[in-house]
Amino acid sequence: MSDTPDEKERAEINESKSRTLIGYQNAGAIDSQEVRDYLRKDPTSGFDYLDEDVPEVEEETNLFGSELEEEGNGTTPQNPFSFDEWNESDHPRKKNGQFGTGSGSNVAKSSRSDKIRKRTRKEVQLPKEEYAQVMHELNSNLPKELKNKKVFRRSIGNHTYKVQNNGFNNYKIIGKYEINEMLD
Repeated sequence: MSDTPDEKERAEINESKSRTLIGYQNAGAIDSQEVRDYLRKDPTSGFDYLDEDVPEVEEETNLFGSELEEEGNGTTPQNPFSFDEWNESDHPRKKNGQFGTGSGSNVAKSSRSDKIRKRTRKEVQLPKEEYAQVMHELNSNLPKELKNKKVFRRSIGNHTYKVQNNGFNNYKIIGKYEINEMLD
């Protein structure tokens, strides 16, 4: 057995050291420059390449690039994350605290989307073994003419299943009929 730690052990040691350093820094016992010096001097830290001095960072960085910069009028761009412009009276609420009327869109909902929403079909719950058999059959032996249909019927075993096709291996069983029932 070697006394030299392997890569995994070195990673665990460095993780433990970093938690310790963060704890000392958060407690105010050391500052970020002292953490940097420690990492720079420790050849096993992976940060021994760091320069002695911390590079200067600009005080305010525009994260949004030139898109938000004003064009020479001397004003500073508004921070899009600022809450200074919020006025509660402009946003009425219901008694339960939810915002009042309006959804931010003036587009009326179409009656077609309402109909589509109403057509959502309930899925038939099958026993585990039966479900597995039906899914296997659909995934393995589905004819080409049924692959592009949104809803189809398929006889498997003693039953005919009405299936909503949402793509390969994404079938929803929306009806189950015993073959004898269908003949009556």
